[in-house]
Amino acid sequence: MKKDVIKILAVLLLILNIISCSSSTKDEANHYFDKIGHEAAAVRHRPEKIIALKNRELEKNRETNDRKFLISSKYVELFNDADSKDDELLIKTIPVVYELLILNNNEYDYISIACNFNLAHQFEHRSPKLSMQFLNEAIKLDDKDGQKYFLPHLYHLKGRIYYNEKQYKQALFYFNKCLQNLPKDRKNLLYIASMHNNFGLSYEKMGNLNLATEETKKAIVILEQIKDMTAEEEDFFVSVKGNLGFYYYQSKKYAEAELLMKEEMNYYKGKVEFYHLAVMNMERQFDLYNETNENDKMKEMINYGLFLEGKTTDIQDKIQINEMLQSYELKMNNNTGVKGLCKKLKLLRDQSNEKTNDKLMYISDTLNSFIIKSVDQEA
Repeated sequence: MKKDVIKILAVLLLILNIISCSSSTKDEANHYFDKIGHEAAAVRHRPEKIIALKNRELEKNRETNDRKFLISSKYVELFNDADSKDDELLIKTIPVVYELLILNNNEYDYISIACNFNLAHQFEHRSPKLSMQFLNEAIKLDDKDGQKYFLPHLYHLKGRIYYNEKQYKQALFYFNKCLQNLPKDRKNLLYIASMHNNFGLSYEKMGNLNLATEETKKAIVILEQIKDMTAEEEDFFVSVKGNLGFYYYQSKKYAEAELLMKEEMNYYKGKVEFYHLAVMNMERQFDLYNETNENDKMKEMINYGLFLEGKTTDIQDKIQINEMLQSYELKMNNNTGVKGLCKKLKLLRDQSNEKTNDKLMYISDTLNSFIIKSVDQEA
């Protein structure tokens, strides 16, 4: 199934390359799309506001017969699920992206960049190679235009893809390119801190805990400059301190590590949207207590894990929790418990594979539909 999706995407990329440009780049229109993109992003979690924006742009199209407004009405639809942490919601935007590509027909660079960026994000984990192709096309267009509408964030995603592929030197290079292209102002402090945090994550994977700690502390200092943090900034601040705690744990600074990890755990408690991060935090604390032979505290993490398992719907989170439970039962020499968990983990992994195949089938059907529409448009 995955190979079929890759073949279809290869055809898709070919089609996107041969669609002819109907007009030259229109700077005014590109700036307009950028403006409405910021407007839509500001209300991205409010579907009724997105619908109102869409209807407003459609009305402008009816009044002026200017295709620019028809395209902008479709563009704002991308923000219905923008920034969602729900993978099921994210893939539902894929048909909207393809419809927008057909509608735009390479007329406006901004829309082409935005669509390629969106697709690169969608396929970041499903097909890193294809994600990189979409991303490189977006970077080429954005760099050529010179406006840097998305350029720092495109470099960030490129670094992230390399990071996921365990190519950490390349990841560092593109995280740094992102940093160099970010204006040094208040609205970008979160992103600037994020790059230093990414440097830390990369150095940790490369085995350099000193540099990982140093870069993460830089991120914390930058975040501490932000007065009246937004919820997003506070969420990130807590996660960065959690990463620092993890590096302390690896450096065997257990007291400092536990302090930061507990702070992170307490922040996530009762917040549904953070269950995935809570699972990761719990696993790190469990490992710390396992290494320091604090069985009572390990048991506390087990109980917390059982609580999280009953709350989260993410199968991968459930797998992580049960792998931790299995590790605990092994440590306690509970063979009966280990056998039961082996069966449960097999069932969970089968469910995960089935869910992945269902997503690939949906994507494959969507791509087939887009290719047919593209061919019809060219005929």
